[in-house]
Amino acid sequence: MIYICTPCGRPSNLLEIQKSIPKSWKWIICYDDRVEIPEGLNATLLKCDYTGPAGVFARNYSLEHFPFKDNDWIFQNDDDNIIHPDIEEALSNIEEYEKYAMVAFHQCFHNGDRRLSPTVPPTIGAFDVASYVVQYKYVKGIRYHNIYCHDQLYVLDCYYGGIMTGCNDHDGERGHKDLHDPPPLGIIDKDLSYYNYLEKEDWGHPKYEVYKKVKQEQEIKRNAR
Repeated sequence: MIYICTPCGRPSNLLEIQKSIPKSWKWIICYDDRVEIPEGLNATLLKCDYTGPAGVFARNYSLEHFPFKDNDWIFQNDDDNIIHPDIEEALSNIEEYEKYAMVAFHQCFHNGDRRLSPTVPPTIGAFDVASYVVQYKYVKGIRYHNIYCHDQLYVLDCYYGGIMTGCNDHDGERGHKDLHDPPPLGIIDKDLSYYNYLEKEDWGHPKYEVYKKVKQEQEIKRNAR
């Protein structure tokens, strides 16, 4: 089963997001007292004390309090994103990745412009929280860090076995014992997730000029190898 986890700080978006949820997937919404969840949602609702900045604590709360099974896959979708219409078909053969901890894919803006492309091995700046799915049995002890780039550090932890400071397994030890020889990270060469779709951000905004230049330079270096 593939589960979508959404930390909720903008409940007004939930009904719109629900329209895009694949029928074969399950949806988990984690929220706190600051929001009022609308009626009519086909989702599991988890109430936590505090969702945290960028939903960090809500992400971890879902990982710790929902009874995932070992071969379940988890996709993090924030409450400003709808689900990309191509992702259900692209992941319909997810059982073929049984030995993988993570499967990543490209991410785009609402207008189709590509925002980022994942790399193997993973690098900071190449991932967003909604650009991968993880298989629970390999990452069950990995958590999101309450710091900037938490989504990208989570990828490094899953790939390298929980080496980042503060990442504990269920026995309170550093890292996760199942990941000393971490299973591989797979890449699907398609745009399968959105970035801030409901806020309609795109490359045309001036605030992306520096970031876009950096991404172009990275692409040139990769192609020159």
